[in-house]
Amino acid sequence: MQNLLIKNIISYNYKIRFRNMSQTKREQVSSHIRYLREELREMHLSIKDDGLFPEPGELRGIMAQMEALLELVDGNTKIESNKEAA
Repeated sequence: MQNLLIKNIISYNYKIRFRNMSQTKREQVSSHIRYLREELREMHLSIKDDGLFPEPGELRGIMAQMEALLELVDGNTKIESNKEAA
């Protein structure tokens, strides 16, 4: 359930903001998303197959990556908003 929520949040942000980004930013966002998907997939399989929950440090790492992704996306949006205001 939580994986679906995260997937939907990332998908929504990705679709809305991806259109307004430069090619470099798009590549960075895509790279972040691919990394996060792989990490979350591994965590999910570990829970599903072995019943092993991730270490708190692993979860903090994923959250830090998600925050970095959000800053990357929001940073681009803020710059464009300032251009529109001028």
